[in-house]
Amino acid sequence: PVIVEEPNIKVTNKTLIIENIEASEINVYSITGAIIESVKNSNIIDLSHLSGMYIVKVNSIDNNSFSNKIIIQ
Repeated sequence: PVIVEEPNIKVTNKTLIIENIEASEINVYSITGAIIESVKNSNIIDLSHLSGMYIVKVNSIDNNSFSNKIIIQ
């Protein structure tokens, strides 16, 4: 069996940081499903203009996909 390591998705100083995997794409969605931010080939995304609850979807370079809810204050 293949073991897939889950990414560590965290927000520090309104910056979203993805650890433990190499992200090919990060998408940030509003709770209603509208895409708010998108970045390719980076593990960091600036969210300083946002506050509230969002869904983060991370696609890794090895084609795995992970989602998590974040709160930005």
